[in-house]
Amino acid sequence: MGFLKHLGFALKDNAIKPADQALFAQFARMGLTKDGFDETKLSPEMRKGVIRAMADGPAMVVSSFASTSEVRNGWTWVTGLDSFGFNYPMRALVAGANLGGNGEKEAMYPVRYTDADNQVLSGGNKYVPKKNEAPPVDAFWSLTMYNADDKMLVENPSSVTK
Repeated sequence: MGFLKHLGFALKDNAIKPADQALFAQFARMGLTKDGFDETKLSPEMRKGVIRAMADGPAMVVSSFASTSEVRNGWTWVTGLDSFGFNYPMRALVAGANLGGNGEKEAMYPVRYTDADNQVLSGGNKYVPKKNEAPPVDAFWSLTMYNADDKMLVENPSSVTK
């Protein structure tokens, strides 16, 4: 119930958008209101359902990735990052697992998990990225490798200054 306690705390200082009022009002039955989270409102059945939802939630959030992405030359490009609208799973995926980021007007974050032979990328292999022409940008671009598990930068010993 820790997540709901944190969410309830955050709601005290963050107004519910008018478009979300009706949806949010449904959570009052389980003790989540704009004034916080009251765990005593949960019946045993509700508690069981919340625990199940918390277990199923991450998979549902990750599934939103496929519904808003397309594959181009082996790279997955996600769109809609400038305006999530009611795509709450995508909003949660970007804010949580991917640590936030700029919208697509500012940046694009193509993702790749396989090599040119469709084999899963591995730190045991050496890869050489190739591009036939410069990327179509009017600012700068970079190629950055993140760890798929924790979304943090992968250590690059060859770039460390001593």
